[in-house]
Formats: sequence, structure tokens, C-alpha cells
Amino acid sequence: MTFDPRVEMMIGSSWTDITTDVLERDNLTITRAKSDPESTASPSICRFSLNNRDGKYSPRNPIGPYHGKIGRNTPVRVQVRMPTGTAGNLVPNSTFETDVSGWQAFGFGYGGGSVAQSAVQAWQGTKSALVTWPTTAGAVTSFIGTTIPLVVGRVYTLSMFVFVPAGNPDVRATLGYTVSSPYTSVKDAWTRLTLTFTTTTATATYAVGVESAAATTAGQICYIDGVMVDEGPAIFDFVTTPPPIYQRFYGETTELPPRWDISGLDAWVQCEAASLKRRVDQGSQPVNSGLKNYYLSTQPVTYWALDDGPRSIKGAPASVSKYKGSSFYEAPSSIVTTFGAGILADYLSASLRVNDTAPATGAGFMTGRCTGTQAAPTSLAWEFVYRGDTLITADGTNIGAWQMDFQVEGTALGTYDQWSVKFRRSTDNDVQLVLVLDKLGESPTTVNLTDTGPLAILTDGQLHHVRLQLTQNGANVDYTVYVDGVSALSGTRNTHTLRRCATASLFYDRIDNTFDLLAFGHLIVWEGADIPPIGVTSVAAFGFAGEKAGRRFERLCAETGTPFVSIGNLDDTQPMGVQHSDYFSNKLLEVEATDRGIYDDPRDALALRYQTRTSLYTQAPTATLRLDALEVGAPLEPTDDDQLTRNDIFAQNRDGGSFQATKTSGPLSIQDPPYILLTNTGGVGRYKDEVQVNAETDAMLEGIANWLLSLGTVDEARYPRISVNLALPWVANHPTLPGQLLTLDAGRILAVTGGARFNIYDDIRQMVIGYAETLGTEDYDITFNTAPASPYDIAKYGSAVGSGPDRYDTAGSKLAAGVNATATSLSVADTGGTLWTTVAGEFPFDIVVGGERITVTNITGGSSPQTFSPVVRSVNGVVKAQAADTPVRLWKTPRYGLQGG
Repeated sequence: MTFDPRVEMMIGSSWTDITTDVLERDNLTITRAKSDPESTASPSICRFSLNNRDGKYSPRNPIGPYHGKIGRNTPVRVQVRMPTGTAGNLVPNSTFETDVSGWQAFGFGYGGGSVAQSAVQAWQGTKSALVTWPTTAGAVTSFIGTTIPLVVGRVYTLSMFVFVPAGNPDVRATLGYTVSSPYTSVKDAWTRLTLTFTTTTATATYAVGVESAAATTAGQICYIDGVMVDEGPAIFDFVTTPPPIYQRFYGETTELPPRWDISGLDAWVQCEAASLKRRVDQGSQPVNSGLKNYYLSTQPVTYWALDDGPRSIKGAPASVSKYKGSSFYEAPSSIVTTFGAGILADYLSASLRVNDTAPATGAGFMTGRCTGTQAAPTSLAWEFVYRGDTLITADGTNIGAWQMDFQVEGTALGTYDQWSVKFRRSTDNDVQLVLVLDKLGESPTTVNLTDTGPLAILTDGQLHHVRLQLTQNGANVDYTVYVDGVSALSGTRNTHTLRRCATASLFYDRIDNTFDLLAFGHLIVWEGADIPPIGVTSVAAFGFAGEKAGRRFERLCAETGTPFVSIGNLDDTQPMGVQHSDYFSNKLLEVEATDRGIYDDPRDALALRYQTRTSLYTQAPTATLRLDALEVGAPLEPTDDDQLTRNDIFAQNRDGGSFQATKTSGPLSIQDPPYILLTNTGGVGRYKDEVQVNAETDAMLEGIANWLLSLGTVDEARYPRISVNLALPWVANHPTLPGQLLTLDAGRILAVTGGARFNIYDDIRQMVIGYAETLGTEDYDITFNTAPASPYDIAKYGSAVGSGPDRYDTAGSKLAAGVNATATSLSVADTGGTLWTTVAGEFPFDIVVGGERITVTNITGGSSPQTFSPVVRSVNGVVKAQAADTPVRLWKTPRYGLQGG
């Protein structure tokens, strides 16, 4: 078997196959994900050289055919294709009725392929009809199918698959129930043509045709009439399986430097391309709070963050897609403000704060224009956040207050409605909703709509989030004031039509200078369908505390317009703490650190990818190599070192508590070395590590620390690199192995078996953390970077005898007497205070004694020592006598997993 690598570049607006220009003298290389378990995933990198003798790959060559079409960040993708598809059988759809009398199936044909044609004819009998490929330029071959009866008014579907191998010119194919149906170009890829129609006649004739631009020597067409009645399921699958296509890389060019020799006769371009992660990780981005990033990702009328610096005198609106609005500024001779001085919350940037020097008493306001785009919106919403220690005290005559005024155009010319949310001190603190009706030149009319009554939260010195929402409800307008996501007051204004929003103002009434200062910011206005749910924005205001890690990754990408794909259930991830202001890439890394999943990139899209930790649990191997069949490239070198050893873990929560987990016994414990197997004493000494996370609660730190302790105390050899050459005949011609290896990716399991000849008696199970591949003229080498997979083999216990695949180990046991290499009965003494099970339904299971894997089929005895008999010896190929006092343990004791919360 040979492999068919393809390199494509987005030239202009279409993918162009540039494989023939890739120089074979320089191998194509791809590196991906992690090189070692302790690092973070690097961006995928692809490197290759292009023949540039005609100058077409020089981005700045003005006479080159690709001038202005390629350059930095030009998309590039690499595929590996198998040479052909495989013939299959027509498989009935199990959901369809047994009556298939209306079915018509026509086979597949190869130009000059008489053997394949005969085979199809033999299977289909008289229903067979074949299409041959045109052998001269411009020739057209058409086939008119058999006329079959139809039911008028029902939906029918006809599907056809067409494939044209490399080296042939473009072919156009048509599919329809009339000969005049349009043609579709197909080239070097399986193309599916589907015709769905509602018949208006009692019969139909299906037409299939192919047309070649030049002589075509080979092709393959597979077409069936899969009749779908009332859009039901298709009757049969297609006849031939398309050739597999494996995506190996998807990225953007980072370098296209032209190079040439001194003679000028040889010219080339050394192309380097990288995945999207390189662009995300490179440089710096604005550091915004989670609330600001969320607001910027919505579609408001306008948004004033009010987080400008202290030299500002006006709050400029943030850039949004609809309407920016005017600045939020002080009225003349009004209150004095200091920008950037108020503290809303530690995870929100500083915001506008009322200055404490002037005026000592009196009123003033700040305002901004926010003219909406809809003359009669279905709904309007204003939001803001604030923090204040006290409300204004009354002076005996007036009741002190601060308030937000939102002006809406009135229903008559020259009128307006002003909806005022007033925060006041009466007998206690409360919120009052006031409606002011005015006409220019006339005194306003004030209507006190409702109030909340006492609200102690208004003076607690903490961050609070407020929304006023107005909704047209028939001839009336419903209003609601939300405080921290909960409705604090609501009602209906009868016989009123909602109009365009006009201004928003902060009114400040400072009766005396005992009023503590007010921090205020993030004022935003929405209209119509653009208003987000209150539950979303109130969570955003409080930093998305409790948000699942996977969902945070997804949201962060959505807010920045970054394409995102995932593996695993995003809701089955760790709950996170408050999202602090930080760089975008740092926030993604914080998700990975807290959930312990994998942040990398996909091979088939320009995107970021997150694999949840739980998606890594208890996997079957994606690929299995046999060492004794020479499927593993040299050298396969196990490493028994301390590079990954961590037996003293300190987990620190961001702005929170900590937890320390330590392994105090066993071969990788903190005890002083050496470890003595027969007495289970000693260890390797202390190996410290610290991890910073952002968990929702400090109570989660214990689980995180112990999970990392489990990863750092794996008592087995590791295999940092496992290589394979897919071009070797016994690998390339294996019926399933090439597909397994080309599917294998970071986060999946690679197994190696058949190692007894090399004194490796147990199957090697490693998790792939990255790889490097080289596509050359003679070889196709992939070297997988790996780490032990055993920590991810998570236990699943049953609730009844025999109902679960995994078991608990005992606290300790040993052989009470030595045995020879063939004995089928063992005497096992308890050393930890727990006897082995004697319940019949729990057998068989495996134990390990001195490296030998033994299957136990029965245990008897209600006290120590117990009798294990009969047993099956040397399951893993280890044949040896076992001495008395040799420890007896459960084979491959499963582990507890870190739960997603």
C-alpha cells in the first residue's frame, strides 16, 4: 500500500492542490501538541519546501500568478489519503420496511474495468446498468435509468457517489430525473450528488451522465435509487466505501521566504505554517474583566465601561457594532468625578467614582446619549453595576438619594418618558421606580410606580448589578427592576407604547458630606431581540463564579470570535472561581490547570480545542502495535527515572486557600530510599510541586491535589517516544493498522504488545501527548510523545456482587509459603487487616506476585492465611518460582478519578 499525501493552500478564496510543487528533497514535517507531560501544548507546526522556479510562491513578486493571493496567514492543510476505496455490500437499512419492491439499484463502473463490471452484473442480474468513462476529450456518456412508478405528491431522493483518481482531468457529473439536469464538477475526491424532489407525475426516469474535459482513463461511479417515502430513511447504503482521508494539519502560513542558489536556476520557498494557537499565544491582548468582554460580545445600543484613566473627564463609549453613542460626561457646574478610582470588585477594572472634594452638598448629574435604532422597540433594557457603603442621609426635610434616569421618546411630538430607578434612604434603604412624563416647555408629571421596601444589600459595600427592563405587552408596557439577577419590583403601565431610547443619566444628590463615595460603571443599553437573559448578565457581573471549566473555555472563545471545538462533556468539568481580568491566553490556560484537561488545537480546522479531563478516562487503545511483529520503530526505550515524580503536592487556589497532598508509603513515597519490596518500607524521598488553580471553592483543592499526586506517583516504566514507519510493507499492508495510527491523536491511547522477547511482559499502554511526523519519498515516520495511561484507568465499582468490572485491593497481603513455577494453589497471609473475598460471584480476577500475573478463580478460608485455588499461572509470560513473604496485590489496581463537580 502507498500513501497519497496532499498539501493544499487557500489561494485567493479557493483551496488549491499544490502537492506537485512540494519538493521531495526536503521532507514535510509536522509537530503537534506536547513534547513532554509537564509542558503546555505548543501550536502545531508544518514545514515543507515549494518549487519556486517560476516565482509563483513569492508573495511580493508582482508578475507571479499568486501575487496578492498568498502571504502571511494564508490557510494551509495537509491530508493523507489511502489509494482507493474498498468495495462493500449493499446494506439494507434496518429501519425500513421489508417491502422494497420500489427499489432500483444500479452498480458502479470503472473505465476499462471489465472485471468489476462483471461482478456487479452478476450480483444485480437484469437490474444492472453501467456507466463507462469518456475516453476522448469532450465526450459525454449518459445513461437513462429504468422508468419506475411513483406516488404523486411524495418525496423521493436519488444519491450518487463519484470519484476521479489523481492524474485525470476534471470530470462533470449529473444526476436527475431528466437528461437536462445540471452538471457538478468532481475531481480527486468522493463527491456525493443528491437529488430530492416531490413528484408531480406517476412515473419518472432517472438520468446519470459524465462528461470529461479530456481523455479519462479511470474513474468510479456508484449510484443508487434510495427511495424515501415522505422523507423516510434511505433503503440501502451505497455500494462502494470512499477512500479514507486523514487530516494531518490545518493552519496558516507564518513564513514564505523565497530562497535561491547563486546560479538562479534553483529557487524554492521554505514554507512554515502554524495552527491558530500560535496566533492566540503570541503578543498581548487588552486585559478586560469578564463582564466587559461579555458586554463587548453582545449587540447593545451603546455601552459605557467607564473604566477610563484618572485624567479622563468623559467616559467614552466602547466600540460596538450598532451605535456608539455620545460620551458619558458631567453637566456644567455639576458634580466632580475621578475616573479609575472607584473599586467595584477585585476582578473588575476600576470604574468612575464620585469625587470626595466637591460639591460638599448639592445635586448634579452625568449623562450620555444612547439613541436607539428602533422607533418602537419590543423591549428595552438598561444595566449597570455599582458599589457603595452607605446611602445619603436625610437632612430633616429632604430624603437623600442617588438615581439612574433613562429617557425614552414620548408617544407625542416633543414629549418624553423618564424612567428613574432611585436608590434612597427612608426608614431604611430601598429602591423606588418613578416615571416622569414631560412635554417641552411644560412642568413634568411624576408618577411613583412602586418601591421595593427595605433592602439591606444596598449598603453592604459589595458589588451589585441592576437592570431596568421594559417590555411591550399588547397595548401595555411591563416593567421590571432586577437587583443581582432577581426581580426586586415589577408592574405594568397600561395603555402605552414603548418608544426609542434617548439618554441615560446618573443623578447625584449629595445632601451632606457624610455620604460615602459611589463606585459606578458598566452602563449598557439594549433593545429588542438583542437583550440577553438576565440570568446570563447577572452571572457575568459576578465574574461567572461557579461556571464549569469547559463552558468557560467555550464562552471565552465565543466572546473573542475564536473558533472552538471540544471533546467530552463540557458540563462534566470542574466548577471555576471568579474570572479575573487577565490575558485571553492566560484565562484558557487557567481552565486547563483547574480542570486538568488538554488545551490544544484540532487537525482538521483552524480553531482551538479543549479535551475535558473526563474524556481521557478509561479508553480503549486507538492503535495497537506488536513489538514482535516489528511494527515499532527503533529504538523503543523505556525510562525508569524521576522526571515525572511528584509525591508532595501543594494546590493553591487563586486568592484563596490551599491543600497539601503527600504520599507517605509505597515505592514512590516521601520516605527515604531505598524502597524494599518484601517489607514495603522506604521510598524515593520528597519531590515537591505546586499548582495554581481557580476552583470555585477551597474544598475542591483536596481532590485536585490528590489527582496530581496520583499522576506524579505512577510506579511503572514510561516510554517518552514510540515510533513507527507507516511505509514498511508489513505496516502499510496491515488491514487496520494504518488507519488506527492516522486516527491516533493527542489524548488517545497507544498500546504496544508482544514484548516478551525484550523482557517486557506487560502490555504497554501510553497516552499520546503529542507527536512529530515526517513524510518523505521512502518513509512515513511518526514518533509519538507519550506518558503512562494508567492514571486515567478510572475505577467503576458495582453496587452488587459481580456487577462492577473493578475491585478494591486489600490493605496488604503476602505469600505465606513459597511455591514453584507451576503450582496452582497459593497460601496468602493477611498483613493489613483485610481478608480477600470468598464470594463466588466476584471471580475470576487477577493478582500480581513478584511481577507474575496470576488469575484467581476461587478463594477459601475465613481467616489468615487463605487458600487461592485453583489459579492460572504466568498469564503475562513471567514463569518463575515465588518465595515466601512476596507481596500479593490486585493486578492493576484501578484509581479514583477527579470528579467534574
